[in-house]
Amino acid sequence: MKIKIFYDGSNVEEFCDYKNVVGVTTNISFLKKAGIKDYKKFAQKVIPLMNGAPISFQVFDPTLEGIESQAREITSWSDNVYVKIPVVLPNGQTTVPLIKKLSEEGLKINVTTVYTTEQIDEIFDADLSGPSIVSVFCSRINDTGVDALEIMSHANKKFAEKQNIETLWAG
Repeated sequence: MKIKIFYDGSNVEEFCDYKNVVGVTTNISFLKKAGIKDYKKFAQKVIPLMNGAPISFQVFDPTLEGIESQAREITSWSDNVYVKIPVVLPNGQTTVPLIKKLSEEGLKINVTTVYTTEQIDEIFDADLSGPSIVSVFCSRINDTGVDALEIMSHANKKFAEKQNIETLWAG
């Protein structure tokens, strides 16, 4: 298994140049905590620092229609941008059909907040065609007393033959 290190946070300027960091993910709560209010302005500032390496920006609308609109906007910012879409909405609704649709259209997707083998199986069964990352929230899984290593291993096995999909051990 090849391991890649991604920085996850809002201090992209500092960490994007570390020789072991090959990509960056961000999320709304990190940006809010850092006092960043203009998401697009922040993105336009940090995307050039990546020199083409992958960077993920998160949608924040709670509806499928809003997520679709935001995903299209976010991925229009640069060819190296992935859009982070949660696998399930706060109301329990799956986003996998929308993720599949956007993937088929060529959008780069980072499926985020993945917690269970059932969610991994649903993503796998969607047969995503575009470049994708499946972010398994291992630290939070471990916090619940469940062994995240088993869930991550399940994801790694499922996607091992999918050249367009990478798995990510996320916080």
